[in-house]
Amino acid sequence: MNYLKQSFRNIWHKSSHFIINLSGLSIALTVFMLIMLYVVNEFNYDKSQANGQQIYRLEAGDENQLPLAISRIAKKNFPEIEEATVIKSFNNPWLRYDDNFYEVDDMCFAEGSFFEMFTIPFISGDYKTALDAPYSIVLCKSLAKKMFGDKNPIGERINFKGQDFYTVTGVIEDISDFHLPAKALASFKSAEDRYHLGDDTWNWGMISYFMLEENTNPKQLASKMDSFFTKMERLQGQSLNFSLRPFNSIYLATDSAPVDESKQGNLYLLIVLIIIGVLIIVIASINFINLIISQGLKKMQEVTVKRILGGSRMTIFFQYAFDSLVLCFSAILIASLFVFLTLNPYQNLIGKSLHYEQFLSFKYVLYALLFLATLVVIYGFFPAYFLTQKNIQQWKKDSKNVIKSQGLNNGLITFQYVVSIILIIGTAFIYRQLNYIQNEDLGFDDEQLLSVKLVPDMKNNLNSFKTQLLENPNIKGVSFASDDITQFNQYSNKITIDDKTVVVNYAEVDPDFIPLLDMKMVQGNNFSWNIKTQTNGGYILNKAAWDILKNTSLKDKNYNLDNRALIGVVENFHFESFHSQINPMILYWQKNIQYSNNALIKLSGNNTIQTLDYIEAVFHHSAPNDLYKCQFINQELDQLYRTEKTLVQLFCVFALLAVFIASLGIFSLSRLTAENKIKEIGIRKVNGAKISEILTMLNKDFVKWVVIAFIVATPIAWFAMNKWLENFAYKTTLSWWIFALAGLLALGIALLTVSWQSWKAATRNPVEALRYE
Repeated sequence: MNYLKQSFRNIWHKSSHFIINLSGLSIALTVFMLIMLYVVNEFNYDKSQANGQQIYRLEAGDENQLPLAISRIAKKNFPEIEEATVIKSFNNPWLRYDDNFYEVDDMCFAEGSFFEMFTIPFISGDYKTALDAPYSIVLCKSLAKKMFGDKNPIGERINFKGQDFYTVTGVIEDISDFHLPAKALASFKSAEDRYHLGDDTWNWGMISYFMLEENTNPKQLASKMDSFFTKMERLQGQSLNFSLRPFNSIYLATDSAPVDESKQGNLYLLIVLIIIGVLIIVIASINFINLIISQGLKKMQEVTVKRILGGSRMTIFFQYAFDSLVLCFSAILIASLFVFLTLNPYQNLIGKSLHYEQFLSFKYVLYALLFLATLVVIYGFFPAYFLTQKNIQQWKKDSKNVIKSQGLNNGLITFQYVVSIILIIGTAFIYRQLNYIQNEDLGFDDEQLLSVKLVPDMKNNLNSFKTQLLENPNIKGVSFASDDITQFNQYSNKITIDDKTVVVNYAEVDPDFIPLLDMKMVQGNNFSWNIKTQTNGGYILNKAAWDILKNTSLKDKNYNLDNRALIGVVENFHFESFHSQINPMILYWQKNIQYSNNALIKLSGNNTIQTLDYIEAVFHHSAPNDLYKCQFINQELDQLYRTEKTLVQLFCVFALLAVFIASLGIFSLSRLTAENKIKEIGIRKVNGAKISEILTMLNKDFVKWVVIAFIVATPIAWFAMNKWLENFAYKTTLSWWIFALAGLLALGIALLTVSWQSWKAATRNPVEALRYE
């Protein structure tokens, strides 16, 4: 109780310093807690699976979608595989019940063994038989509630994409932190029946998961599979290079792309956020340490008096520890309140719902207590040791000369501004790269370009659909394509020419595609509506494919490829994000209109809302029982850079907070500096010193620290940003003026922070400082 009373007395007498430390630490802890909420949620993905340590995804080289036959054959021939399942999703999944449509992004077709392998609690239905029958479906609790309300969904029939009716056979709990699509799972036997799939299906890529027997070595099993499958006549001579990726490592894998609507995190982003969170805690801690050092003389005199009056070194230790405990506990309470108040905006910023309930578990409560204890040690024992390391006689003898060296202060403040400048530079360059992406030529015109998903019911009447659309004067053109332009990378073929294998993406379009998107022909011609033979006998390359093929043996064959003639070459266009090089692309004219999955509609920009309503009305006239789904292409392109947009927003917020916390510390130090030099200032003023000279004297050290921080931060920031930009095939340049601007900004903030205290000290009446001298 005496320690508590003394702590409150110390707070009362040094309220300004306590408030500065409390403010900085509270803000830093708020940032750290918000970051850790996100980080822990991401690292906990898939960890709820009881069999997670035994489950692996089958991959072959860079491919993670393999033929169905491989999974079926492996299950039969390798006893190490206890259970196997495949999943498959289809584009644009949606369900209909009565007259209501429901978009379900997290939906897939799965085998019944899916529920044997994965831990998914059933609310109703039998997990052992729920997916046994064709055209059966299992819904998550929230989707079932949305579709059926309080009605029992078991046995109800719902329509999938206007194609088939499925019977609800089970309802499961909503599974959070699970990277596989599990809001709706349809029986895989439905896909087998509709698309005639079977054990001998080699032309459909599936995601295959194996649950291995305990103590099975996955590397040895993959090697056995290599040997087994390469002996098969169908696969002889192929380098399969099988591997088994642990299920728990898939979500944060850095060398694998997401597949079949699965979710994928960003490990590099998490590492950056952890580093930022720790650095902001360090910046707040530096404020505390700097204040202790700067107050060293007064603190030592206080300790000396306590030691003379009989206070033991251990008592002083515990008093400082208790003071720091009060500070840390108060900061944690305030930070918890801030987290509660800012959680919703933070979730909107990162685009993810966070589950904070898990932090109430024993493990995380223990981590929190260890973190609190660490802060208490740093904030309590450091100053206690610092101020009690000499005996009483030494305190008396050296009290006027203690801590005249400000080297540690200077170094710590420099470190604070190094971190702040790096964050400012990072924010500027990430924003610059995003701006570069948004303004760089894509190779096509994406302005007012609308993508509309086509459905089977309307594919036999696409010409009528197109004619009705073009009757609207605000619609400039319509083209049909196999997919969105942002999904042109999902289909590829391997072409072997001159003993070299080239992977080439392909898409199917119509003759209106290239002029509608204002693409430029490098040579040759576009498809022509008047030459119908081009549907089966022609193709167009992008320039990336032409650069590869132009000097090969195809030249001697007039570039005939698979009995098709080269019609023209179109300029490269971005159908993937700027992270990737533009891949070789072949465009075919659709030989079968059933392959059209998207309509691309060019709007004039006039009366856009009314035009969108018109398009929807025409769609429903053609397909009254199907879901209408549209999106502007530039919005789809923006979604490719969600991570970068989140990163620049977080960097901006964290950079501002880091600068603010550092400014709190430098504000407090500037005030202490002014107080310590008040007599010197008085003497200088009596001897004719100008206010500007005194301001320069007080501010020059702070300016020097920021300049040194800028010199240190610049190469670090350059290296970090250069490494980050390596993730992009097309990127901006590291301009020197951004580094200079960040340094000037940090310097300006520092000067504004200290100038008020310096001005007060410089304009103070010297008589007040010297009246007792």
